[in-house]
Amino acid sequence: MFSHLFDFKDFTYLALKPDHEKRPLWVLPEGLILLEAYHPTYRIATEFLIAIAEARMRPTLIHEFQINASSLISAISLKYTTDKILSILDKLSKNNIPPDVEKFIKDHTKHYGKAKVVLEESRYFIECEDENLFKLICSLKTVRKYYERAVQKGDTCKYVEKKSMKDEEEEDLNTIVEKEAEDMLMYMENCFNSEPKKTIVEAKMINRLEIDAADYRYIKENCRTERIPLREEYEYNIENEKNPKLDIKIKPETKIRLYQSKALSKMFIGQRAQNGIIVLPCGAGKSLVGVMATANVKKRTIVLCTSNYSVTQWANQFHVFTDINRERVIELNSQKKGEKILSKLTPKYPVILVTTYHMMFKRKGKGPEDIGSSALSLSDMIRDKIRELEWGLIVLDEVHVAPAESFSKSLTEIKSHCKLGLTATLLREDKRLPDLEYLIGPKLHEENWKDLENEGFLAKALCVEVRCEMTREFLDAYTAAKDKRTKRKIYLGNPEKFIALQYILAHHEEKRDKILVYFYDTDLLKIYAKKLNKRKIYGKTPEEKRTKYFEKFRSEDTFNVLFISSVGDTSIDLPDANVVIEISGQYGSRRQFTQRFGRILRPKPDVKERFNAFFYIIVSLQTEDTTSAHKRQTFLINQGYVFKIVSGDAIKEMKYFLSGGHKKLAMATKDEQKEHLDEILKLKN
Repeated sequence: MFSHLFDFKDFTYLALKPDHEKRPLWVLPEGLILLEAYHPTYRIATEFLIAIAEARMRPTLIHEFQINASSLISAISLKYTTDKILSILDKLSKNNIPPDVEKFIKDHTKHYGKAKVVLEESRYFIECEDENLFKLICSLKTVRKYYERAVQKGDTCKYVEKKSMKDEEEEDLNTIVEKEAEDMLMYMENCFNSEPKKTIVEAKMINRLEIDAADYRYIKENCRTERIPLREEYEYNIENEKNPKLDIKIKPETKIRLYQSKALSKMFIGQRAQNGIIVLPCGAGKSLVGVMATANVKKRTIVLCTSNYSVTQWANQFHVFTDINRERVIELNSQKKGEKILSKLTPKYPVILVTTYHMMFKRKGKGPEDIGSSALSLSDMIRDKIRELEWGLIVLDEVHVAPAESFSKSLTEIKSHCKLGLTATLLREDKRLPDLEYLIGPKLHEENWKDLENEGFLAKALCVEVRCEMTREFLDAYTAAKDKRTKRKIYLGNPEKFIALQYILAHHEEKRDKILVYFYDTDLLKIYAKKLNKRKIYGKTPEEKRTKYFEKFRSEDTFNVLFISSVGDTSIDLPDANVVIEISGQYGSRRQFTQRFGRILRPKPDVKERFNAFFYIIVSLQTEDTTSAHKRQTFLINQGYVFKIVSGDAIKEMKYFLSGGHKKLAMATKDEQKEHLDEILKLKN
């Protein structure tokens, strides 16, 4: 971790300041920041670093952050000026800020926050007070044609801004970091729980240029590339006939946690809501944050989900946490679509529409289930109506899926004033994560998993990697296999892996734990579930059956085990699940691993043991299985979690083995294993 300290010629900026013990972090070359997690001012330093940098690693003692262009966009959106960033960073740092880091911050924040995109009367405008900066924007390739069009029409591109609400200057953050640690925390908590002060500003002349919605996405991307990111804000209290007020309030009995309020305080500044992404761990109440945002904006809202099941969950959340009229919450998915929905989508009738990404962005004429069906034309009519209306807010659940090409192209077709992305895993392996900046907005807030665990908001989890030797027959077959898919099915079907699973299941079933067994390969899922007589859920499982199994898992003491594919990675509500066993995953995908890990992070009743949630990864040694497991293990260790490594033989020494339960094991004989191998080799790739 500290190799960065020894690769540079000039070390003058690494000299410690005289009072370095009072300061919690180092600022190193290339924008790397190391934070002492044990320092008294850790909390306030973390708040600041989350705003200006990306968290890379959070082991027990030293946390690592990285300043980059994306993180600085987030900082400016949270009202940090260039001077404030440098001043606070200097006050918190044990050493002088390296010159290259200071230059990087200045270069990348020069124009941030000085230009914005607004939606008005269903039309998009670029606005900028600085005339020179406005001319620079108009010279960009994607914007030039609109400026030329305006000039041809005789438009001066000038606009007199109406009187509006503006926040008063907050207390200078330079003085905050000089306070004692307890005073800092108290100050921050007061900020999160109090109403911001406001003042009226007079009308002023600004530069303004209309652009087409079709190019909205590409203009934002072009401006971002040129280091002129376009801010998006929404003065949601302004009355608008096309987007009338929605009657919704949070119920008084709803319990809101401090970190949820803190996250929303980054989105709502004064009377304005800004686009952005909030990152909270699974089980930390992301949906309540989305509900609170909707109740604050009080305008027509769309909630986009990843599955039909999560559509129902989200709709229920609005009924549980708010006083919204049930008629105002519309569920739209492949099973719920009709004339009644279409009749509610009118300009003067504000609603909350909960639907799926697939339903919203499905292409016309696609989908074999719709061929020759009148449902297709009705669905298209609903989608067209949604695009015609003006929306106050879009809430994007599991926002990390948004960069998918089909979603991103269609997202800008919805005329919304504000977008809020929610996720537990702001991760993608395809390097398209930066696309979220111009599709949605910057990251506004992120919570540390271990901090929430220590405060009792998340379960205390232990991660265990179980390493199993390959049997001789399976290892020979693995070595002889020509293609990767066959090799993968062989090492996933390793009998030793199967036997280890049975021991772990028996151990936790005896304790009456709630267990999810995850597979990425559905062929192996079906084989394992059949041999052990367990219920399974995968892509082809009917929606009614999924709902039934989930309900039984939640409510019945005897329904304790579910074998599940990737369809259970996100948007399932199983708060009692406290054991996950992963047989196979999407190679080294950190996002999928985090989502699965999150299934057991819901708070659990207090217990005497050190841990009350368990995550097992069963790995076949001498195969590619170990490579994927290592990536996942490294990721969790970097988040500060305890990770144990045990052998398959050690698992067999559990109480279940000693009591003679091993005599009932499936696939324990050579004949069973040979039959199992033949079955795997016959599977289609």
